[in-house]
Amino acid sequence: MAPSSKLGRGKPLKNQTKEVLQKIYRYFESEIERDPNSTVTAGQLVAHATGVSIYALRRLINEKPNVAVKSEPGTTRRRCKKNIVSNDYGAQAMRRIIHSFYTKDEEFPIMKDLYLILKGDLDYQGSLCTLRRHVTKLGFKWIEKADNNSILIEKHDVRYARIQYLTKIEGYRAQGRNIVYTGEMVIESSRTASKPKPDGSSTLLRQPAKKKVVILLAGDQNGVLKNTLFMFDGNKKDMKEETEYKREYFEQYEKWYKIFVLPNLKPSSIVVVDGASPFNNRVSNPTPHSNSRKREMMDYLTARNVPYSVDMYKSQLYQLVLMNKDKYGDYKTDAYLREHGHTVLRLPPHHPDLNPIKTILTSVSSYVGKDINFAIDSVMKIAKEKIYSLELEDWVVGFRTAEAEENNLKAIDKIIDEISEKTFMIYDDEDDDSDYEDNGSDQDSMDMDSD
Repeated sequence: MAPSSKLGRGKPLKNQTKEVLQKIYRYFESEIERDPNSTVTAGQLVAHATGVSIYALRRLINEKPNVAVKSEPGTTRRRCKKNIVSNDYGAQAMRRIIHSFYTKDEEFPIMKDLYLILKGDLDYQGSLCTLRRHVTKLGFKWIEKADNNSILIEKHDVRYARIQYLTKIEGYRAQGRNIVYTGEMVIESSRTASKPKPDGSSTLLRQPAKKKVVILLAGDQNGVLKNTLFMFDGNKKDMKEETEYKREYFEQYEKWYKIFVLPNLKPSSIVVVDGASPFNNRVSNPTPHSNSRKREMMDYLTARNVPYSVDMYKSQLYQLVLMNKDKYGDYKTDAYLREHGHTVLRLPPHHPDLNPIKTILTSVSSYVGKDINFAIDSVMKIAKEKIYSLELEDWVVGFRTAEAEENNLKAIDKIIDEISEKTFMIYDDEDDDSDYEDNGSDQDSMDMDSD
């Protein structure tokens, strides 16, 4: 009999299929044991009968069986909710509540306590596992204590970026440098919808955006630089390829910096940019990857005056690249503004409250409104009217709010250090902490996969 066609080549086998193949293998194995003169193996017979390769079958036989966790009859597994809206400022309200544990109670928050407070203060509608996803996106990680409670701490890279930003901007102010804040706001045609619940309440659902307008604006300590206002249509037209759409999107940003921002900058200005923006994260000198050609790696090292030998293997060259990539990394936005005598300062991730221009643009978005006839020209006209009607007092409020947040975060970082000294005396090194973080990430992935 001719062998059957390959079963799902390139595709993983389902558990039920694996069980059937294992049973067939065991059957042929027992038959061969009865016939000492047999010249074929059980694996060869199974491969011939099913079309599964010998190698795939060998992996399957050596695979450890998965132990399924059986739930009690009549129960269902909890699933994390996806329909929780969490914009920048809703997320910051959550962050402030977490920080309040540091300032008021002088301790790291426990997840269960945080969950109850968020439900009461913010009417948080997610489950506990949904909250875990949210705090992870905010730059926190949790550590399991001996009593099975999880305490939250901020990740090192988030804290470090914040401290660096606060230190640098304080130094620039002491030097009397002109500090210019830049920001963007995307106004979408559809933001949220309400889904009624049996108890009479409702759940906010995120709806796909049909149309959007991108607003770019800048301001310094003297007020909003209204001449830097630039708006463009952020929609994909004619189903363009993603790369082409991104290229046109970046071209609009380059136009804004060149035509609207640079002419309004005082000499030797400090330009604060959003470090999370894809445009601001374009690398001017891309780092070669492990599969790049040796010549590319050599050119990269030569341009940075890193010594190497032409006799080195590719792996050795790549190791030199990895050792020096952070030292010589640069962004296109930083390089462009530096050529014109200005310095870029990047906002730390997850901290929009430190950018007063973001506060202004949020008020513009609220002014435009949600339930409007979303014609691109109409939205641009309304937004422009709002921005040009802004008074100096509007900017001063946002500017002082950002400075107050800076002082608040400086105090919080000192408290975090003090709490850490008392809480983590049992850990000898940072490796233990990293292990706990990985466990949290794995749990988060499991929660997300269950959706």
